[in-house]
Amino acid sequence: FLVDGQPCDVSASIGVATVTDATSSAADILRAADAAMYRAKDRGRHRIEIFDEHLAAAARTRFELERELSVALSRDQFRLEYQPVVNVTTGQITSVEALVRFDHPVHGPMLAEEFVSVLEQSGLIMAVDDWVVHRACEQLARWEVALATPPQVSVNLSGARLAKGGVDKLYLGALEAAGANPANLCVELTETVLVDASEEAIQALERLRAAGVQIALDDFGTGYSSLTHLQRSGVDMLKIDRSFTGGLGHLREDAIVEAVTALGRRLDMEIVVEGVERADQRDLVQSLGCNLVQGHLYSRSLRPEVLDPLLVSGLA
Repeated sequence: FLVDGQPCDVSASIGVATVTDATSSAADILRAADAAMYRAKDRGRHRIEIFDEHLAAAARTRFELERELSVALSRDQFRLEYQPVVNVTTGQITSVEALVRFDHPVHGPMLAEEFVSVLEQSGLIMAVDDWVVHRACEQLARWEVALATPPQVSVNLSGARLAKGGVDKLYLGALEAAGANPANLCVELTETVLVDASEEAIQALERLRAAGVQIALDDFGTGYSSLTHLQRSGVDMLKIDRSFTGGLGHLREDAIVEAVTALGRRLDMEIVVEGVERADQRDLVQSLGCNLVQGHLYSRSLRPEVLDPLLVSGLA
């Protein structure tokens, strides 16, 4: 197709479901075709997928999880854990990332990666994002009262929530309600979310920065990395994705980490290397000029009551 004189290629991902049971409702059949369509997208797009029993089982599981998630907030089944970011030179925790967990009534605690996609596809992510922001700000306020040097708290911002608008009012309202200092809050978003952000969304992020809130670019290096995007958004922190950490010790990965660290310093940004799980990775990261790391070498995500003494003693 020609759009404004420019060629535009359009492909289709098709899901097919056949009626095998006379009692099936139209909604059931459409849901089955929709599940097959999503599998077509997952397998590379521009293809046809047929609904089968494997997809039927997966669809039933997803539908049940969506139903459980829809009432999880009202039943107080979500909670926050916090994973430390550590200064490898001092062993002190400089900041923590708030990570949501779902206490499933049958299967027990579930990590975010096990249910976030369902939240996003169902639209429930909006309500959960808002809940996370308020709970994280409340916890930040408690640390500000209890500790001489409280950690900065990072909260992940989804693309859907950013696109909805009003994120500046959401975050600043949560900070005010909790009585927390905006300078101790950081908003994390991925490169893909930043690229897709509207001008209105960018302005909302700028208003947050003007109020003292920091902006971090998460999973840096896995999306549409561009200096233009860094300049456009006014990012305060880059978090180098764990996919580069696993390759440390090889020329290419070492060069990328070293270059991003140098870039961050020139742009007055903090650099955090994610996914540090071994001492040799920590040592390499430090030798390449980065002192802030996040990963299982130091700590997994922890409940606040477990994290509290470590905020004082450090993780050396």
